[in-house]
Amino acid sequence: MSKHPAYWVWRSMLDRCRLPTHQAWKNYGGRGIKVCQRWQESFQNFWMDMGSSYVRGLTLERKDVNGDYTPENCVWATYKSQSRNKRYNRVVASLIGEMTVAELSEKSGIGVTTLLYRLDHNCPIERLLEPPDFTNRFMT
Repeated sequence: MSKHPAYWVWRSMLDRCRLPTHQAWKNYGGRGIKVCQRWQESFQNFWMDMGSSYVRGLTLERKDVNGDYTPENCVWATYKSQSRNKRYNRVVASLIGEMTVAELSEKSGIGVTTLLYRLDHNCPIERLLEPPDFTNRFMT
């Protein structure tokens, strides 16, 4: 089983939560994120809980980014999906629903930088999704 890609996902999960020398320790074990006892005991236990939905290329995601690695809190996700579930993501309540700035950018066609600028400068929510006006730009 140690050659199975999911084995290395499991191994990495354990290491970043249990080894202070792991490069990602500060974001996992260092923040108090733990792996449930059942998964610590064996890869087979992890596989019994998570293997049925595994597809090569997916990553293990915690639904609650501050929660532990448990069967209830973990799902397999694409890298893109997982990148939207980060502590540092900015969530915006817009006229088209609550989503990250990256998601809002994709749906609206307005650049992430423009949206962040508008949010940082307290742009009213009703103007957040207006197309940028480039006519007043100073050109050299």
